[in-house]
Amino acid sequence: MSAAQRRSPQPTDREGKRTMHNGDAEAQDQDIEGRPARTSRRRVAALAAAIAAVAALTSAAAVQPSFGADRQAEQPADRAGESQVPRTAQELMDALTALLPEGVRIASSDGQGLDDTADPYLTLETEDGATIDLGLSRWPTEDWRAEAGCALWAGEEGADSGTTCEETELPDGSVLSRVTWSYEDPGSPEEGIEPSAGRGWDVYLEGPGGSGLDQPGSRSVYLSVSRYVSADETPDAPLPVTQEELAEIARAAVWQDVLDAADEEYGAPEYEEEVPPSDVPAAELRALFRELAPEGLEITDGPDEGPGYAGLLVDDGRGPASVDITAWSPAGDDGLIVDDAVAGDAPAASLEAEFETESDGVALGFDGADGEGPDCEEQELEDGTTITSCYWGPGEDDPTSLWWATATYADGSSVDITQSNVVGDEPEPARSDAPLSLEELSEIVSDDAWRALFA
Repeated sequence: MSAAQRRSPQPTDREGKRTMHNGDAEAQDQDIEGRPARTSRRRVAALAAAIAAVAALTSAAAVQPSFGADRQAEQPADRAGESQVPRTAQELMDALTALLPEGVRIASSDGQGLDDTADPYLTLETEDGATIDLGLSRWPTEDWRAEAGCALWAGEEGADSGTTCEETELPDGSVLSRVTWSYEDPGSPEEGIEPSAGRGWDVYLEGPGGSGLDQPGSRSVYLSVSRYVSADETPDAPLPVTQEELAEIARAAVWQDVLDAADEEYGAPEYEEEVPPSDVPAAELRALFRELAPEGLEITDGPDEGPGYAGLLVDDGRGPASVDITAWSPAGDDGLIVDDAVAGDAPAASLEAEFETESDGVALGFDGADGEGPDCEEQELEDGTTITSCYWGPGEDDPTSLWWATATYADGSSVDITQSNVVGDEPEPARSDAPLSLEELSEIVSDDAWRALFA
């Protein structure tokens, strides 16, 4: 994963197959690549985003694929010879509404075209309260077929789940998947959450990203029609577009034209180069931590390391804790280096907006993943260095505790030391407290020797 402040995923992302229609269900947790698993990855991800935001606050800071041939031949006569490719959101909406059944009336729309994104999308609201989604996406993969069709729905189908998936391999080799889904959420009256329900159907047309079925990369046309209702309504009202009509629309040649234009304008999708937080060797981070840590601790190397990052296990005789050290280089012109999985794909600007700071020891607040943020304090040193120290205690559904201290320098570089009472992949904390106090972490990270590592 690169550090580019990438756009949040649109409904066409592959993960959307699993999370889009689960009502209030949370998106599947993701491990932070290169870091040990945690009992609550959501909180660790929010923590990393918070640390990144603190640092940011102080810095300046194509070829037509052959698998589309049969769809070209199947186009209605009134589209034959049409050559203009929809590029704007309005042009996409015009193309989609022209293909919808007669009588479907659109009340509002939202989306982006090729002039804004390499993965165009639309969301239309109909006058009778249904939602129609269109997504055109491309992604790098060595084996598109392994990721196409109903493979990603495995384990989620069945009468009890309300989800079914049926896939068909078309004569040209592409895969057309039809997904039906429904859900009922009883809500939570004590939390003020009303009951709700929804149902709908999706269609995915998926094929290779190149000119042959064995070419790397993949592309997808996604269409969905859905209806969400509150407790006093029923989701059984007819949907304005049948699934077969969606499938026919998905096979329209115009969408392949848009994907071809995306390849031409943005280039074929590529695996993003992983950008380390800095080039400080892990061995130097570990050695300096051992030098500055209080006496009487047993400190062993953790399994995770890389440029700018090192993991340790620290034990004071009453149980171990994980310690992660990260050295961040100064932000570039494009903003802070943040791993997408850590930051939840949120742009740096939005992270900064959520992280409210005041100096001179005044507490900070961050709207964390559990709705409750950590308790933080910030102090500015005479040389312009900012020391931020935070504690995030256990929550109702999460026993994990986190302690961290960050030194952010005037040039935008920073060093973060994070301590967790969960070790490795263990489901429960190794202890309720930790070997190092927040004051000790702050004292360690405040040492000017960390700054010298960047030289």
